[in-house]
Amino acid sequence: MIKKTLRIIGAVVLVLTAGLIVLYVVGRAELRAEAARNATDAQLYTIRKAADTYVIKRHETPPSLGVLVDGGFLPPDLLIDFWGEPLAFTRDGTRADVCSGGPDHVVGTADDLCLTLRFRH
Repeated sequence: MIKKTLRIIGAVVLVLTAGLIVLYVVGRAELRAEAARNATDAQLYTIRKAADTYVIKRHETPPSLGVLVDGGFLPPDLLIDFWGEPLAFTRDGTRADVCSGGPDHVVGTADDLCLTLRFRH
């Protein structure tokens, strides 16, 4: 009887420990994902400020992210997202979109993080 009780207690402890490990790992993954999104949001905010400064100083809209780097408005490392992929830049008249492909590394999917810039002429 005592051996059976000890085995049950041991099994319960093992299950609880495994459950705690799973919660820890899953929780850490969620925290990493949130940190990645926050870092990318901050990166996009910095790009917005650099583009605004470019417009004020140059009196024209930036044709690419590269001109922000070349002009000293933005450090080159901000052109790569948290996941190691280059940011996508598309421009149409007075509107430009800057997008990170997000965790799946593909621009145009649901997990993208994007910034829309609107410029006045």
